[in-house]
Amino acid sequence: MTSERDLLNIDLEDEDKKHKMKRIVPTPNSYFLDVQCSRCSMISIVFSHSQTIFKCPKCQTVLARPSGGKATISPKCRFRKKIND
Repeated sequence: MTSERDLLNIDLEDEDKKHKMKRIVPTPNSYFLDVQCSRCSMISIVFSHSQTIFKCPKCQTVLARPSGGKATISPKCRFRKKIND
């Protein structure tokens, strides 16, 4: 009673929902973010699971802080996920 799966044509949405070690190709759930400071509009790169407080290098405004898992971005900051090409 084994369920047959097509390993050549994988459904990417189902793979993303699985735990990172249960995927066919184990990939991490972390990523990098471009975060724009609300005061000076400088864009900085922040790791999604950073364990330290990240401040803007120009005006020292807090952009992200750790929350146990993923970092929490400050409410007024705009961000987008970096795409690896």
